[in-house]
Amino acid sequence: MKRRLVRLLQKYVLNPPVKAALALGSVPPTHALLETIGRTTGKPRRNPVGNGLSYDGRTFWLVAE
Repeated sequence: MKRRLVRLLQKYVLNPPVKAALALGSVPPTHALLETIGRTTGKPRRNPVGNGLSYDGRTFWLVAE
């Protein structure tokens, strides 16, 4: 039950404003927008993620829930 509630909260309440802010460039550099292409539909899907750019600037760590 808790996992379902958290997923719904993130999907419909938290992620849409963060996506919009990232598109406008008004979110701090601690976040990034990950875009993937759907395998069967071919539609782009964008999800906000934590920005894990390393200090050397060559490695990007992505940690998903």
